[in-house]
Amino acid sequence: ASDLSVMEEDKDLEDPPKRSVSPGATKKSVSFLLVPKSNEFQTSMKEFSVSFGNLVNSPQFADIDFIIKEDLHIPAHSCIISIRCPELLSMGVIKKRNGTTIPVSQIKVLDSIGGGTFLEILRFIYTGYLEENKMMGPPSAIALIHATSCFSPSLNYLQWITEQRVQKQLDSKNIYSYLKEVSKFPDLRTVRNFIMGWAVNNYATFVADKEGIQDLRMDLFQEVHLPQIFNLNST
Repeated sequence: ASDLSVMEEDKDLEDPPKRSVSPGATKKSVSFLLVPKSNEFQTSMKEFSVSFGNLVNSPQFADIDFIIKEDLHIPAHSCIISIRCPELLSMGVIKKRNGTTIPVSQIKVLDSIGGGTFLEILRFIYTGYLEENKMMGPPSAIALIHATSCFSPSLNYLQWITEQRVQKQLDSKNIYSYLKEVSKFPDLRTVRNFIMGWAVNNYATFVADKEGIQDLRMDLFQEVHLPQIFNLNST
């Protein structure tokens, strides 16, 4: 009777997940590790990412400080930085005569990179993600693209993600801000050309906003306006 009750209870239980078997394994060496479902794996990776994200700007176990514009100190962990973005550590490396190098405990970050931008970079380094629904205005987006370009190739993917968001967000309302912000960084030629190209190709919309035009530098406006003159002359 007791065996029957156990069997009745087992009817309501789900079948156990399949167990993985390594190719070429013998019966004696079969692995008994459970194969996780795809959603379980994704949840696990997300929790893993969140756990690392909790270490961003945390002094716990931190062994280096990044100094932003002399007054802001951001703690970090050299073991994570050295694996994910060694270019950051290269800013604070002391070279010894025998050829070996040792990192210093305090690293001065480039003056062109602000605290908010640097924290966004660290968050990506630690977690591997840029928040999907994070709204980034022109100043933040262009500043992040500039900063990531300084630490290539490790941050190339973050730069690409940010550039894709700029392309999607670009419209008649923010084009003026994007032009002003990208003009601050001469090294961002590709991004600048894309934004300038949008203004040229949407010239009628671009000149419709009088306040936006007035707020724009004359040289930037002329750069958008001149192709229109050439087009008129050629027709």
